[in-house]
Amino acid sequence: MSLPAREGDIVVFGQPPGDQIASDDWSASQIGAATFAQVALKLAGGKLRLSAGLRVEPQVTMGNRLVPPASGGVDTGYSRIDLAIDPRLAAELDVHPDVTLSAAGGIYHQAADPADFSTVFGATDLDGPSAVHAVVGGTWRATRTTSAEVTAFSKSATGLTARSQNASPPVARVLEDSGQGRSYGSQITLRQTQWHRLSGWVSYALIRSERRDHPGADWRRFDLDQTHSLVTVAALQLTRRWEVGTRLRVSTGYPRTPVVDAYYEARSDRFHPVFGEHNGKRLPLFGQLDLRAEYARKLGPVRWSSYLEVLNVTNRENPEEVVYGHDFSERDYLTGLPIVVVLGLRGEF
Repeated sequence: MSLPAREGDIVVFGQPPGDQIASDDWSASQIGAATFAQVALKLAGGKLRLSAGLRVEPQVTMGNRLVPPASGGVDTGYSRIDLAIDPRLAAELDVHPDVTLSAAGGIYHQAADPADFSTVFGATDLDGPSAVHAVVGGTWRATRTTSAEVTAFSKSATGLTARSQNASPPVARVLEDSGQGRSYGSQITLRQTQWHRLSGWVSYALIRSERRDHPGADWRRFDLDQTHSLVTVAALQLTRRWEVGTRLRVSTGYPRTPVVDAYYEARSDRFHPVFGEHNGKRLPLFGQLDLRAEYARKLGPVRWSSYLEVLNVTNRENPEEVVYGHDFSERDYLTGLPIVVVLGLRGEF
């Protein structure tokens, strides 16, 4: 197989693989068990609520191969034990009967992907990423059924898996824990619970997600970064058994690296792209409207629901990827699914 794709790779969709071919066959196992302890306090007559938690997770990683296979060689396996200790803090304060402020923060760990433990395409000593999360926000209950929530958040990650900068990396060191990431933004949500049989919510998020694969490198947008995201959901209870609803989603397109030129290689009889700024362009705006109707009835201990969903009602052609002609002089978009109709039946005990 050719080199497996990774987040941030600069490639063209559908681009033929290179002529450098390699293969690997390996197995890796991870076993983990986490414990979580939390202490909660109420102060100022219950208006101030504090909680402190600690998550401790030992993890065992085992693999069957420490170095790439060699003719006539014997595979040497490995095993190691890692310990993640993640403290968490949270606080809530009622500054008014209808207004609550909140804040939370903590450290989070994630195990490395076993698929990255290949001795040919990856590394066997990856520890996995860790991140510091922080969230502040507030809730205002305007009426008995209406509320508004505002949240600001940030995330700083280290230990993201990235390709080695070395043109000829050491054995079983093609990948390394050198990547860094950061995300920050805010979100506002307006929520309406049951009011004259109508309920729903509107949420808008403004987010920035960036990454760099090595310290000192330039920051770039994540491949799945979406600066703006708007979601609207509404439901109307027509009768005790019938409900209809709708959902509207609008968001910024994903970043992509543009092709700014191309050159011809006679040896392979193929044109090769010349790329511009890494993730310097975006796909066009994504938008989709969905409709749903549901009939529910309880028969004995089971609540049965039959529903009809119509996805992408407007049949909008949402671009999902950029595609180019053979010489990269023309481009177009690969679009998502057209109108999709779904019929379903669900039973709940």
